[in-house]
Amino acid sequence: MFIAPLYDTIVEEEIDELLNTFRTQFWLDEHHWYVRCDWNPIAGSRTFGYLYTLPYAFRLFTGIAKGLRRSKWTCPDDEKYCLFNRVHNLDCMESVNEQLNIHHAYFPNIHYLQISLPLPDNIWKIIPTFDHLTSLRISIHEKDSESDLQVLFDRAPRLYKLIVDNADKSELTGLPKLKSASVRHLQFDSSLYSSPYYFDDEECTKFAMSSLGQQCEVLQLFVESREKMLPSGAFVLVVIATVILDCNGAPTNCTITLQQYTTIQIGWTQQQVTQFLGSPGIIVLEVGTSGSPYQIISVQYSGQQSSTATASFLFMGGSLYTKSQAGMDTGVYTITSQQYQAIQPGWTRDQVTSLCGSPGSAISESGTGNTASVSVMYTVSGTPYAFASFTFTSGQITSMFEVGLDPPVSKMKNSRQFLCFHSMISSKDDLNQFIS
Repeated sequence: MFIAPLYDTIVEEEIDELLNTFRTQFWLDEHHWYVRCDWNPIAGSRTFGYLYTLPYAFRLFTGIAKGLRRSKWTCPDDEKYCLFNRVHNLDCMESVNEQLNIHHAYFPNIHYLQISLPLPDNIWKIIPTFDHLTSLRISIHEKDSESDLQVLFDRAPRLYKLIVDNADKSELTGLPKLKSASVRHLQFDSSLYSSPYYFDDEECTKFAMSSLGQQCEVLQLFVESREKMLPSGAFVLVVIATVILDCNGAPTNCTITLQQYTTIQIGWTQQQVTQFLGSPGIIVLEVGTSGSPYQIISVQYSGQQSSTATASFLFMGGSLYTKSQAGMDTGVYTITSQQYQAIQPGWTRDQVTSLCGSPGSAISESGTGNTASVSVMYTVSGTPYAFASFTFTSGQITSMFEVGLDPPVSKMKNSRQFLCFHSMISSKDDLNQFIS
């Protein structure tokens, strides 16, 4: 419940008066219902607060970013009321160069986090584990603060998506040096600023060749060389595994079948692929000097059976370096939480296939010989957004992660959600009438 001050600022006496209405026998002794109030004590236009029940029952918490630095509550000093374990989305973005000023609250089940770098010193206390983190949005405010991000990477084994929300690309120079075993979607989002920055050919190549860039399924950024990409500097997805583009205006033979995709091998030249498919495809990325061993060209084809299916081929120095597909393989490859937990790093693909009953969908392949790598994906029956991914290098699992395999939180009606009806409930008869 939103709280606005009576005067210029919220004073503690007002908070005490409000909380005292919830310190009655009916709320505390008969039903063990508790509330908490967070507020900003600083006078000004942003002075406000929030009143909510405990344990906290919602998935989003924005109190840290909104500067709510003071808290009071009616519950006992019991650890279970400090755990905001239903919160999946946490916004700390505005706490630049400050401690996270949230008292008596811990968030052990965060899936999506917004935060600024450098990290506050007490981040590890407020968020004791990052095991469930799958999506991270950061804003870098000081150069050389990427080491904080590397520490976070090392503690987040399921992190899939990284969004870099910066107004100045000069603060991003250290990112290509970072490593994460699980990040597959890297997005540079400067679209919120009045003058978004663009990456030139050299910068695109640097990120594409970095550890993060090479393992990404999607690399999303603004590009400076518009004439080589899309007209008018359009916002593009530089495709490494997943492409969200279509072939509008392209030749009708800009298509590929799953059999053709499977036949094409790492090491083929771009000319061989063009001759085999009868079309050069759509060039969505071209950086570097023509004929250079470091020139990178990414080419896309649409699936012949479905316009939403795509196949992408990344050529380096004229030879196929990586191939990937999205939606080409329409087979059903499922995995259970129990099967995923049984699989261990070092397993071969045959072992995984034997356990799961299918080989999975090979979404990307790269390298040859001892550096040959393939990423395989399985889905979860009855859960549209859950999946597990395994990367095999030299035939063995070198990285694995999953999204959404944990059972969802039960959506049972909970008495703690009745706070908004506080004014309606003052006796057992009122309560019984409301529940019925």
